Amino acid sequence: MTFSDLSYNLLVDLDMKHCRLPAAELNKMEAMLSPLGDMVRNFPVSKLHVLISYRHRTADHVVRTSLILSGETLVSSEHHPLAHTAFEHCIDNLVREVQRYKDRLGSVSEQAKQREGTHHELIPTVPPEAEAIEAAVQNGDYTAFRFATSGYEGPVTDLVGRWIERYPEVAARLGKDLNIGDLVEDVFLIAFEEYEYRPKEVRFGEWLGRHIDTAIKAMANHPDEELENVNMVRLARIAEGGPGTV
Repeated sequence: MTFSDLSYNLLVDLDMKHCRLPAAELNKMEAMLSPLGDMVRNFPVSKLHVLISYRHRTADHVVRTSLILSGETLVSSEHHPLAHTAFEHCIDNLVREVQRYKDRLGSVSEQAKQREGTHHELIPTVPPEAEAIEAAVQNGDYTAFRFATSGYEGPVTDLVGRWIERYPEVAARLGKDLNIGDLVEDVFLIAFEEYEYRPKEVRFGEWLGRHIDTAIKAMANHPDEELENVNMVRLARIAEGGPGTV
């Protein structure tokens, strides 16, 4: 998928897994990009990665988007039987996130951002090895990825525990059908899937922290699908003896 109108200054990279969309649907999705293109027109860097996959068990499409801007990466994830509907919801989310980002750039100091919690770089208890993370992603080995990033387990858990207060409907489920560990696992899973699109100039801890809000929103909107994914990778890690599984 590409923008034919260069005035938008938005590069779009589309990947599809377990599905193939007809040209008519792709054209419809491209038309939906116009509001986002207008929002990022003046950014020196604006690249959108779109990953669309199909789940046969639930008969729906999963759309994950990562918008790389100068100094920020915004992410969104939606599920729907129709791929273009899930995509449209992601674009709507990104438009709102870009506006909030512009507001922060224009009127909020770095000190205020720290107080509000909109800036959250995670500091690992054990520094990760970049080579090990890269190798795990290239090999498609999620268990190895979790081992290589295990130093972030505690910081992610702490921030998830604070961030979830912004979503009372999700917080109310803790101790029932959901626990903090489920959300933490989802954060790492999203990071694993999106890693190759991480801006190299952004520190890993800061980039990882940005996925916390995405994971909680996904769990709020599609709890059954997200928990299924989390449980599948957790069982795989237990079978392989991965970190945090005992």
